Amino acid sequence: MPQTYGPSQLDGYDFSRIKALCDGFYIALPTNPLNGDLLTYNSQAQNWQAKSVLFDLFSAFDHGGGITISNSATDLHYDTEVIQDAIFSHVPDAPGVSVLQEGLFLIQADVALAVTAGSTNSHTALWLAVNGEELEGSRSLLYTFQNGFRGTANLQRLVLLGAGDVIKVQAQLSASGNTVNTVADGSRLTIIRLNSANNGLESGAAMGAGIFSFVTYS
Repeated sequence: MPQTYGPSQLDGYDFSRIKALCDGFYIALPTNPLNGDLLTYNSQAQNWQAKSVLFDLFSAFDHGGGITISNSATDLHYDTEVIQDAIFSHVPDAPGVSVLQEGLFLIQADVALAVTAGSTNSHTALWLAVNGEELEGSRSLLYTFQNGFRGTANLQRLVLLGAGDVIKVQAQLSASGNTVNTVADGSRLTIIRLNSANNGLESGAAMGAGIFSFVTYS
């Protein structure tokens, strides 16, 4: 029968000596998993792997607004950081956010725009970019056709990134003639690193019947 271990039973244990029974075989657990790690059995390697289930976060917004969108790719930037974990690098009011570790990332952005002059029939395209290249599947459009128009575009993509990759939000006006600006306090960028690039599992790892896992506690 599967055994469940609570915090009091695990406290003070030397994890290098604990054995777990799975499908009739005793398998050595990883040495000293960290608090919060999930232990997952890899059926191909026939061992247990410690996988962090914690997130890394970056979140910022643009308090000032007033960025003018041109008819070429325009970088948006964020002057106020809410949270920046250690795997991210960003300078307030600069356009790019660098990731310092590989991983699976969820990128979410919303951008509020206002037409402050003009009546040209045009739209504004917005997208996420990685290393200067548009991230496929991230594009959104706003119809910015006359003075007084306001609207918000929402962007989102789940993507594998490598260490050193730079994330940007970019926008472009389809035709000149209108003045289109970002709205103060109307644009936000949130980046969540869900886990390592392979989500903590090596090729061939499986979860299913007979798996035994637990979380350690502080």
